[in-house]
Amino acid sequence: MGEGAPEFHVGQRVACAGAGYASHAERIWVPRNLCVPIPENVDFDSASFVALGSIALQAVRVAEAKIGEHVAVLGLDWWAW
Repeated sequence: MGEGAPEFHVGQRVACAGAGYASHAERIWVPRNLCVPIPENVDFDSASFVALGSIALQAVRVAEAKIGEHVAVLGLDWWAW
């Protein structure tokens, strides 16, 4: 919340992401394009996955995947360690 970010206010629940910005703290500085308000019907645990969703969406954008195309997602699940 601050100058240039009128969509946010004190006490509002907000999810944010971004290497070098978002961290576990009571107060942090994060660019507004890395923040999103958490709707009242969404709990903090569910909102914490906002970063994973944005990373996945960016991967789809970069890959320029189109509807009807087939893609493969490769990687190691963290719980498989």
